[in-house]
Amino acid sequence: MSAVTKEKREEQLAVVRERAGQGIADTVIAEELGVHPRTVLRIRQRHDIPSLWQQPSPSAGCGSVAQYQKRGCRCTVCVAAHNARHVEGRRGRVARRDTATFVHGVNGYRNWNCRCAECKAGASAASARERAARRDRGARR
Repeated sequence: MSAVTKEKREEQLAVVRERAGQGIADTVIAEELGVHPRTVLRIRQRHDIPSLWQQPSPSAGCGSVAQYQKRGCRCTVCVAAHNARHVEGRRGRVARRDTATFVHGVNGYRNWNCRCAECKAGASAASARERAARRDRGARR
């Protein structure tokens, strides 16, 4: 390991220790360091640094899709709002479905609820590719 790399890692460790001790989220620490949030998590786990970050309480503006998407809130209220938005979007697409306006295949099957032979075959092929990719990565299922 080169001296520069070691110094950089020690610097990152110091920042993670300080900011995690202040209760700052891993995503914010990662932005400061210019690394992926998973890297911050690994540093914390490797050095037994607890995270004092707490998820915002539902009274902090929860219940909107923006809280879920922008702030990353995963409380039950925000998750329910996010799920409801997707369910409503799919219902709207299915209600206005015109088989001539969308591309048949996996898109038609998953997004437009089309069950024609072409859409079924496309979805089946896509699922097979996804399973093969997971197997190649070493996943069990």
